Amino acid sequence: MAETEYHVDSNHLGVRIAVLITMLGGFIGGIVGIPALLRLLGIASGLNILLVVGGAFGLAFGLSWLVEVVLRKVWPSGRSLGVKTDQIILREKDGENVTLAWNAIDMWSWCFAVDDRRQWVPRGWYCCALRLTEGGQAISPYSFFKPSDAQALPGWEAFQELISEKFAKRPGNEHLAAMVTDQTHLRAAEDERWQQGVEMKADDFVALLDEVQKRTGWPDKAV
Repeated sequence: MAETEYHVDSNHLGVRIAVLITMLGGFIGGIVGIPALLRLLGIASGLNILLVVGGAFGLAFGLSWLVEVVLRKVWPSGRSLGVKTDQIILREKDGENVTLAWNAIDMWSWCFAVDDRRQWVPRGWYCCALRLTEGGQAISPYSFFKPSDAQALPGWEAFQELISEKFAKRPGNEHLAAMVTDQTHLRAAEDERWQQGVEMKADDFVALLDEVQKRTGWPDKAV
């Protein structure tokens, strides 16, 4: 039976640690190496300290960006998502599988705007997520999109925007209280996504949404 396999979690913990170490090493290397380079070039002025610090930061961020780009392509997380005609399968790196049958899946879909700057996700982009369940098993794929791309997603109308409890408690937002209560199940799903979710590349997530529509009738049958 034909299967499409998606490698997921490209920004896994190992990559993040390597990027952090590279950033620290680049900064220290800049602090040590740039003064020597300035002396070699015969540059001496009262601005040297600014050149050294600025150069060290530039070197640190440049190297870490390069390392992140390379490692996300060549260092797999060990997890993958397989899509078949009748099943979707999450393969964990410990060898355990979560297998759901398309004809028995229930699903939720939600989104929210990222309100804090992450290294790999600009503030204001949308996190779009699904929770696919069958019995006691669940798979939570998600990805990040700039707003215009999110609104062009297949089934975008079925993605319920998650309302922040903190935002709803601000003066003037009392009308959101009932909506926050109605979203209790989605808030629990979001907590689960944060802990165990499957981060996909944007193009792969779009392809998955196409498969979901084809196999389940979503969003017409959205829960």
